[in-house]
Amino acid sequence: MFKLSKDKYSILLNFLPTLPFNTLMARSIACGHADGTIYVDNAENPQTYYIVHSYGMSWLIGEADNDAFNNWLREYFQGKLLTKKRTNGCKPTHETGTNL
Repeated sequence: MFKLSKDKYSILLNFLPTLPFNTLMARSIACGHADGTIYVDNAENPQTYYIVHSYGMSWLIGEADNDAFNNWLREYFQGKLLTKKRTNGCKPTHETGTNL
């Protein structure tokens, strides 16, 4: 999967108007008015997007049956959640014995 460079964020602007829900924050990120990151399945012709605002709001839009992207996203979430679970924002004081 690809983390788009900010100069390519505008590629999302053609897709957002086709969605049946509020995309104001996603548009703000794509236009550079709000801080965020855009991940795509294909840098030149994306079909699946994961858009993350810096405060945590996110959108997963596009092709739902994109197995490669879905697998990457699952691994991404597991890595993020496990890191947060292990530290919970603090230094761990002991191990629980669970397989994280």
